[in-house]
Amino acid sequence: MTASPQIDCRRARPADPVHRDRTSVVPNELLFREVNEQIYLMRGSVEADAELSIICECERRGCVKNLHITVEDYEAVRRFPTRFVIKPGHAGSEHERVVEAKSGFVVVEKAGPAARVAIRLDPRRRRSARGSSHS
Repeated sequence: MTASPQIDCRRARPADPVHRDRTSVVPNELLFREVNEQIYLMRGSVEADAELSIICECERRGCVKNLHITVEDYEAVRRFPTRFVIKPGHAGSEHERVVEAKSGFVVVEKAGPAARVAIRLDPRRRRSARGSSHS
């Protein structure tokens, strides 16, 4: 029997210097990207057109809106560590731009310092680094 992945929200929070830098990705976005990645990993084997129910990754504190996205669309977003899935109308920072709009969600891309933080704290990048260090 395999153990199900544990979601450790503390690990998704940025270090203090990033937290204080309001030009960077705010903790809400990083936390929910991490949670959504765990939802994605726990999905098991499903078809590309199957839907995931994820949480909005916007900058708004307290936003926990559910979004529905296909596995294929989710994977397309995650190819870019600077991109986040949000509810339509939740974009607005000068550090992000909408790069795609679909029915029920939009994809924003971070720029500048926010992009650098998003790349550094990308859960897939961390997972890949851990996997290569154990080889």
